[in-house]
Amino acid sequence: MIRDTAERLLRGEFVCSTSAPEAYRDLEEPETRARVEAILAPLNRKISVTANRAAYYATWINLDLGEDRASIRREFQSIMEQLRPVLEFILLVMDASTRDHPMMPGSQVTEAELTARVQNNQYLTTRAKKIGTLLNKRPQVEVPEIIRNIIDRMVKFEILRENLPGTRIFTFTGKVDYIYEVLEFIDAHENILAEEEAAMEQQKQEPFEEDLFSS
Repeated sequence: MIRDTAERLLRGEFVCSTSAPEAYRDLEEPETRARVEAILAPLNRKISVTANRAAYYATWINLDLGEDRASIRREFQSIMEQLRPVLEFILLVMDASTRDHPMMPGSQVTEAELTARVQNNQYLTTRAKKIGTLLNKRPQVEVPEIIRNIIDRMVKFEILRENLPGTRIFTFTGKVDYIYEVLEFIDAHENILAEEEAAMEQQKQEPFEEDLFSS
């Protein structure tokens, strides 16, 4: 089980009570967590956890190692590409369900219910189509197809996990906590991130040396 947990973290997965309950319970135990961290350390990784302890994930120990720079940049770029569609999806679910608080780990969304609410509201339909275009880069017409594709991508991003296969009822995972932390980080370091993005476009990147991947 310890090996499985370590492999999950090395693959870049977020371990929470929804996505991997057994692995999450292991990481909640200090002794077991230390054993997993001992496996990660030689690979330049360590275990980090979100502020609310909703999810564990692997981060880099030394950002200056030349052989890891490309991987660090890919991780950073992947997260940045996910942020906008994930945030738009969270806001869509909130507005469709008339909630005035953000979706949290453990919150649920039912595909059929979300589809019905979006179909009956032109404003929500327009927003859903916008998210679909962000994710698929091609126009989609039918709301059920749009919502299904969006949800499937949220599952791929580890934001949602289906409760039982085939039910199309989903739970928000602990990764949503990480997304909120990244948004707070961007708000506090907007200038730094703008410079980093420009450098990436020019393929003259320097290692990203803030706490986002080394906390």
